[in-house]
Amino acid sequence: MEAFLFGLGPLLFGVYSNTNDIAGDRAVGRPTAACLLSRRGNAVFIGALSALETAVIVASAVLGIVPWWFPSALLPVTAARIAQFTVGMVRGDILRGRLIGIRAHRILVVALVAANTLHAATS
Repeated sequence: MEAFLFGLGPLLFGVYSNTNDIAGDRAVGRPTAACLLSRRGNAVFIGALSALETAVIVASAVLGIVPWWFPSALLPVTAARIAQFTVGMVRGDILRGRLIGIRAHRILVVALVAANTLHAATS
């Protein structure tokens, strides 16, 4: 589950980059989601990926894979993803949204290290 979350971070800032590079990607025939989907479809795709991250975090606690408090430890990541989507997709500042995504991934890494350390210390 943690590996999935870790891998989802670069995917999320990658789809923002692809959204910014639609013209260039189309010119060379690169079939990214941003090129293949409508603007709205791409935004829905990105929103679904962002929501998937939160769903995996919550479901892992509900299923007992991680401690009950794990979603709280990753709440700053969820807040950063909301900011990323709002800035990047809603306001249309794609590159700033991408930057927020890079920072969200860094927050995720710190939160995972902290959660794992806390869990090891209390087990």
